[in-house]
Amino acid sequence: MVILDEAQLLPPEFLQPILDVLNLLTKHYGVTVVISTATQPALASREYFDARQSLRGLGNVREIIADPDALYEALERVKVRLPTDWQQSIEWPQLAEELSAHDSVLAIVNTRKDARALWEAMPHGTLHLSALMCGAHRSQVIQDIKVRLKAGIPTRVVSTQLVEAGVDVDFPNVYRALAGLDSLAQAAGRCNREGKLEGWLGAAGSEADMCSAICSSVRAGASWARALPPRWPSASTNTDRARSLMDWISMRGLWYVVAKRS
Repeated sequence: MVILDEAQLLPPEFLQPILDVLNLLTKHYGVTVVISTATQPALASREYFDARQSLRGLGNVREIIADPDALYEALERVKVRLPTDWQQSIEWPQLAEELSAHDSVLAIVNTRKDARALWEAMPHGTLHLSALMCGAHRSQVIQDIKVRLKAGIPTRVVSTQLVEAGVDVDFPNVYRALAGLDSLAQAAGRCNREGKLEGWLGAAGSEADMCSAICSSVRAGASWARALPPRWPSASTNTDRARSLMDWISMRGLWYVVAKRS
């Protein structure tokens, strides 16, 4: 058995050879592949007029949970507030003022430079997380955050994307700088994680969103988020939304937009 945890992080530029190897293992060596993630990527086969954009995807893919719709309903813990104008950015001082209105809040931005700029605009006592910190320091800050949240101590944190996978924190309010829909969903996993709060996730365009320092894959994901289909919020269940979104995105070859711009 091969288990791919956080499968949304598969590198787009190597996606086709990875899928080819997985298909080889399942078809000829009796291997079972389990794909585990809160934001399942669209890995089914797709054919386009331009053959270079076609995908030899995984076959015989199926859910291993008996009733995923019921599970989605039971785990719907976060309300999402999307920008009324996806093209309108917000400057750091304005965002810092909005964040400061919350006793406990997590703000996730796209780059280490952004994290430092926003943190410097925040009130004294705001915590900062980024990959520029050494591993031991980062782990200590994450542990401090968990202790403070559990004790009900007001906690404001500015972080890069490092908190979006494998970091078990639970904030009542989370803000996410505009990025791909998978990043927005991962950020939601840091909000009302234990189901004991009223969780809100806000997406916002930061003043650095279109800066050249942002990697092309993040910029590409943000551009697709801006093109979010109007029908998405009206879908009846989380499962409906997820499936319709993945169909909508895969029809536009999101993986390949990202790969070509990398």
